[in-house]
Amino acid sequence: MMRVKHLVYAFLIILLICSNSFAEEKSNPADQFLAITYLSRYTCKLTIGASEISECSEKKIINSKEYYFKAKKFVNKNNKATSMIKDYYAYWVTSMRSIMPKNQELELLYEQRIANDDRKLDEMRNRIKLELEL
Repeated sequence: MMRVKHLVYAFLIILLICSNSFAEEKSNPADQFLAITYLSRYTCKLTIGASEISECSEKKIINSKEYYFKAKKFVNKNNKATSMIKDYYAYWVTSMRSIMPKNQELELLYEQRIANDDRKLDEMRNRIKLELEL
């Protein structure tokens, strides 16, 4: 079972690497920001090893700042969208820093916690897209 899981992870990593160029081709900075943060989270979720997960998360947070500032600048005339992007980014950074399993955390509880964060981030992304009509 673990072997199949690793094969699936390997396939998904390859898919995510290929889709990074997709995020770069998005039409506006807000779209790019949402795509980069989405792909970054899934890249780190597929990483194996505690130090590797932590390193991945911190690198992705640093790399996302440029996209965040560009997105904020893009929506600066829409106060609601600006606020939504700030809230989304704050939640995303927090979720990235807590993506690693906690000490003694049961696998099922870890998966539920990560799924809850994913759902919340999906909802926040969708609300931003609706506000900006992306």
